[in-house]
Amino acid sequence: MLDAGELAAMRETVEETLPDTCTIKRKAVTDDGQGGQTEAWSDLATGVACRLSPLSSQIDHEDEVEDGIATTKFRLVTLPASQDIKVEDRIVVGGQTLEVRGLRDPRSWQLSRRVECLEVT
Repeated sequence: MLDAGELAAMRETVEETLPDTCTIKRKAVTDDGQGGQTEAWSDLATGVACRLSPLSSQIDHEDEVEDGIATTKFRLVTLPASQDIKVEDRIVVGGQTLEVRGLRDPRSWQLSRRVECLEVT
């Protein structure tokens, strides 16, 4: 069984191999003073190591829309194991904005966090 030091060292090694960085954004809802609400996205974390990959269980697909064709792109983002991330957070990486749609089950021994995302256009 791994001790805490060994697990931390393995997580650090995995984080060092993540080739990109991203910004994680979380939505904040505030009252607008007129009975409604205002939504704003604020940075939760910047410079977070990550890897962006196609989500193999989901195939990108095209839909016909009024203006032409819209492509839905599914992605898998790998983050450090300790990264705070929730469904509906947004991840900005390499000019793409992705919305978190699902979190892979975390485990006490996990070496990274993997989140399923959908590209926001």
